[in-house]
Amino acid sequence: MGELKGRIVISLKGKDKGSLLVIAEDEFEILVTNGADRPLERLKKKNLKHLRTTNSFLDEKQMATNSDIRKALKAFEER
Repeated sequence: MGELKGRIVISLKGKDKGSLLVIAEDEFEILVTNGADRPLERLKKKNLKHLRTTNSFLDEKQMATNSDIRKALKAFEER
């Protein structure tokens, strides 16, 4: 794995259904964040089959802080 880090995804199941998330880690399991409810300090473990992937990625600079992640996801949502 490793190629999914930074990819913007949409949650299909759970309390966060329909929300935009970013894959923060994908070495052994998929861990996602949105910079708000799920900050970088408290990542959410999700099953890949419960996520719909997009073709968009965030780079390291856009994933540096929770604030940067929120701004990037908001810009993606407004497109």
